[in-house]
Amino acid sequence: MQRDYEAVAFDDGVDTFAEADLRDRGGHAQLLWGVRSGWAVGLRGEAASGSGESGALAREADPARDDRVRIAPLVMWNPTHFSRLRLEYDYDRFEHDVDGDDHAHSVWLGLEVQFGAHPTHGF
Repeated sequence: MQRDYEAVAFDDGVDTFAEADLRDRGGHAQLLWGVRSGWAVGLRGEAASGSGESGALAREADPARDDRVRIAPLVMWNPTHFSRLRLEYDYDRFEHDVDGDDHAHSVWLGLEVQFGAHPTHGF
């Protein structure tokens, strides 16, 4: 995926931003393996980068626009046809130094519940 953004010049009283063309790009790939009925394990990889600078919008000054890589193993369980529970661990590595670290760890627990009509099929 890619985003091209034409930033206009402005001064907010604190920082001055010059006109700039900002380009961000990234992608991800995910593999899932159904290990048994209702259960799956997976691995997702993501990468993002960008270019273009405009004063305080310089990539070196903006932790949201630097180069980053994420690796995320996960396990999913479908207890019913209408629900899914997912546990995921994310390891993020980025260029921007945040509090002396260039990486972050996070754990996510997600619950999806489906309501409403849907096509009939076997579970």
